[in-house]
Amino acid sequence: MNLTQIIIKDIKDTLSEKDMKPILEFTNKLYKESIEESNTLARNPDGKLRTKLTTPYANRKNRQGAAAIPNFLLTGKAKKSLKGTVATSANTLDIFYHFTDDDANKYMYINEIADPYKKDRRQFPVEKDSKSSVQKDNIKTVAHVIQGLLTKNRKIVVPQDNKNILVQA
Repeated sequence: MNLTQIIIKDIKDTLSEKDMKPILEFTNKLYKESIEESNTLARNPDGKLRTKLTTPYANRKNRQGAAAIPNFLLTGKAKKSLKGTVATSANTLDIFYHFTDDDANKYMYINEIADPYKKDRRQFPVEKDSKSSVQKDNIKTVAHVIQGLLTKNRKIVVPQDNKNILVQA
């Protein structure tokens, strides 16, 4: 192997499933907490207040003992069933959010993705939210953790005249 191949292998090894899985687990926890905090404050992932509930729906939530705010919390079923799954394989490092309760999953899909009433009430950040202060803080935190992984001391073995010479990376 030449030096370029050795360095590329080191980078791939550093970004391997073994080293990245804890970072993804941390990221999953960070974003789940951020989602829950945004819901408590009735804010979208960009930090803006969500549009108010219609009066009939606000009254329904009150009758059921829930706060009459757009916090995605009525029965608590969705909050309890929100899961973030870390998927790691040779080609994939990702986090998938889903609701384990089928009814909650259908309801949240309609509100989050379909948005039939065009209320723009969301829990999950999308690319356009990245410029908001809330998401910038999350991104900065994750970047700091990844930076820690990438800048940790490593040693690269560079063969030279059939000898293994250790070179500090």
